[in-house]
Amino acid sequence: MERIKQKLDEQLLQYLDGILTQNERIELEELLARNTHLTNRLAELRSIHNALSTTSRLEQPSKVFTDKVMTNLDQLPARSALSPKNGLLLLFGILVAVGVMALLLSLGVFDNMNDTLSFDNFPIENKFIKNPLPTIQFNGKWMVNGILILTMGLAFVLLDRTILKPYFERRSRIQF
Repeated sequence: MERIKQKLDEQLLQYLDGILTQNERIELEELLARNTHLTNRLAELRSIHNALSTTSRLEQPSKVFTDKVMTNLDQLPARSALSPKNGLLLLFGILVAVGVMALLLSLGVFDNMNDTLSFDNFPIENKFIKNPLPTIQFNGKWMVNGILILTMGLAFVLLDRTILKPYFERRSRIQF
């Protein structure tokens, strides 16, 4: 595919805008008659030109909007809703809960929580269900491990949002 030089591209745009002199216009039309690639490019530019000219004009923002933006450029962004103090308290509570769960897990409290859940024993009238419903094996130790992992993930996200992010934002604002 042949690349069109920028000067020719600009000339095509001026042709579409109707600002070429008569000699330049005739010269360009002769070149268009000989070069199909250039004719295709003119068709592309014409479709873009038509699409842009048919759309409504861009609206200018009000003077008040511009002034507000310009006055707030050097202000710091608003702080997050969760303060570092509240984040630390919440993080401490999560860590205590995780510690208690880990202690109970290591003592084997949840080891005896093995059971099967049978859907046939529900007190719902099942006149439409002829086949027996499935049973599901339930292991309390696996459930507590899953809760423990999710809680630790929440603690890491909380640590990042309430402590580490504000700390590193403050350090990045320090100018040397």
